[in-house]
Amino acid sequence: MNKRNEQLYFLTSSLYSKVINALRSKSEVKSILIIKWDEIGDMVYALHVFSHLKIRFPEASQTLWCKPFVKPLVQNHPAISHIVHSAPQTAYDLVVELRGDWNTLKYCISHPPKMRVDRGSIRLKNKLSGGQKHEVVTNFQIIEPLLSAGTSMLSPELHIGNEEKKPVEDYLNKNQIRKYAVIHCGARRKLRQWSISNFVWLARHLNEAYGLDIVFVGTSEDEPDIEAIVSQLPIKSFVSTRCQHGNHLLTQG
Repeated sequence: MNKRNEQLYFLTSSLYSKVINALRSKSEVKSILIIKWDEIGDMVYALHVFSHLKIRFPEASQTLWCKPFVKPLVQNHPAISHIVHSAPQTAYDLVVELRGDWNTLKYCISHPPKMRVDRGSIRLKNKLSGGQKHEVVTNFQIIEPLLSAGTSMLSPELHIGNEEKKPVEDYLNKNQIRKYAVIHCGARRKLRQWSISNFVWLARHLNEAYGLDIVFVGTSEDEPDIEAIVSQLPIKSFVSTRCQHGNHLLTQG
């Protein structure tokens, strides 16, 4: 979505929320749909939203509509009841649109909720009142009208299942890694990728200034960049990558 199209979407989404919230009757919230059609990093910035909504609406189920590859990041969050990757077939009492597009808006129009809050309203508000905020703050601002007055913003928290913890613990123990930093040098878009030299500098700084072992992680697509970084490091480092078929490649630099 280009900038002009995005601005048009924000305006349309904001107006739709105002109409929904003004015309539809308010009642107890028993079902919530959170739309976050975004990348992994941006999803991390939204993890506190699920916790806030659970505190505010403890009896309501939360369904997250997200991209398939983001699921492993959120599947263990205790506030999330269901995860979907395409338009649901039913309507929800409350829709929280953290990042949507014309398709998600089309779904909301065809399945009107009782209440709706959206990203566009906050982005337009911030643009007129001093500038945009950090994503963590923006996501909180989106749901803030739903929360009790004076609610303090929670910090995003990752929830890891035991199935994910064990292979990591085994890997750390096998390589006798105790104090470490994890670096993922990949990005889905070239424009978001950092240079090899910057990662080399960062790894050296973390090791020399803080005494941290460096563990590089990524998919098989990231291996060429990781190898290029490791080859330029004068320090011992570790690599854990995942192939497309799911097997781990564990190597030590």
